Amino acid sequence: MSNVGLVVALPALLVLIALNKKHKGKPKNKLAKAIIGIAILLMAFTVGCGFAYSFVGRWAAAAVSTAAGWISAGGGLAIGLTVVGILWATADVMYDRKADKGAQGWLIVLPTLLALVVGGQMGATGGHAVAVFFDQAHTLLTRMGGA
Repeated sequence: MSNVGLVVALPALLVLIALNKKHKGKPKNKLAKAIIGIAILLMAFTVGCGFAYSFVGRWAAAAVSTAAGWISAGGGLAIGLTVVGILWATADVMYDRKADKGAQGWLIVLPTLLALVVGGQMGATGGHAVAVFFDQAHTLLTRMGGA
């Protein structure tokens, strides 16, 4: 697995920081607030996708897998964290109609957790499960591109 994900994650992180700084409570129009909120959430998820496809995602997946081994949870820990993350982000946005730091944080971590849930316990560590998942995704995208 390469660190190509950082090519996506770092520019997206800069855009996310800029969106957070520039549009912090400024628009008065409800539609503009909703559009900015959606853009911020999509950008946070994009950052997470980039990190999940790099060494950061492998480290995070290995940490979750190790923690699951310590508490004998198996794949249940990744599933539980994924459900908590989705509920947290949804409730945070529904509560005040803004993409707060909590929702953004969960959306950054969520792609790695989703890869763990989809990948399952394919290896000794969660990092291997993420690697297998993204190798399959890369193969599919390469076929779609015709290369």
